[in-house]
Parts: sequence; structure tokens; C-alpha cells
Amino acid sequence: MNFRALMNYAGRLKRMKRTGWVMRGIPSPESIAEHSFRAALLGYFLAKDRGLNAEKVVGMLLIHDLAESLIGDITPEGEKFMDKLDVEEKAIKEIAEMAEIDDIYLLWIEFNYGDSGEAMLAREVDKAEMAYQAKEYSEIGYPIYKDMLKFLPEYLK
Repeated sequence: MNFRALMNYAGRLKRMKRTGWVMRGIPSPESIAEHSFRAALLGYFLAKDRGLNAEKVVGMLLIHDLAESLIGDITPEGEKFMDKLDVEEKAIKEIAEMAEIDDIYLLWIEFNYGDSGEAMLAREVDKAEMAYQAKEYSEIGYPIYKDMLKFLPEYLK
């Protein structure tokens, strides 16, 4: 395993701001790494509460945006969105190969295509964390977009 490569890719995410918030004019928005951390934290405790494999949920949430360290944060508003999964898959394969960690690719595949309880929870939490961040931005005076509210589950209201 090449932990230096893994740390380099992860480090890039600490410096990359979430594109959706930048596009909406949020000054100093959260980084991709900040999003992944809070999603993983929420996912861990929700998985335990629901009797799911918390380690797998956390793994998926920690790597679900790792490809963005190479390709940037592609939003639904962006022109590349139609090709997002293909572009991300190529990038995550490259990262897994460079880091010499097959689990990175396997967790990414399960997150994006899996129908396990863990994959469904991880995808729910990814969206829920984004909606909660929108709620927080709204509470400090930035507009929240109603389309994001649909992703805010009862446990975060």
C-alpha cells in the first residue's frame, strides 16, 4: 500500500471548496474533505443505530468524493454532469492503482451502484449532509434553496 499517495489525494480535498457553494456565492465555503468528514461521522452513528456495518458506511463516505481530487467537484448544474460517473470511475481507478489499495475502488463502486443497506445509507447521508450544510448557511444569512430541503431527513430537522 502506498499511504503517501493516499495522503496526497486526500490532502487535495482539504484545499478544494465545494463547487455548489462557490457557485451560490458562499464566502469561504466548506471543503470537500470537510463534507466527507461530517458525512462519515453521521454515517457511522446512523449505521450503528440501524444495525448496519458502520465500518463499510464510513469507508464509502470517506472515499465517495476522493476522485474529485483529480477531476474537481462536478455539480448537477455543470456541463460535465452527464459524464460524472464515467469520469469519476476512471479517476478512482487511477487513485486506487496509485495508492495500491483495491478497497478504494470497491467501496466507490458499492457507494454508487450498490443496493446494500450500507450503500443506500451512505448515499442518503451524503445528500443529508449537503442539505444540513445548506440549512446552516441559511441560518447565518445565506439563502437556502428549497430544492435542497427534500434531502433533509427528519433526524436532522
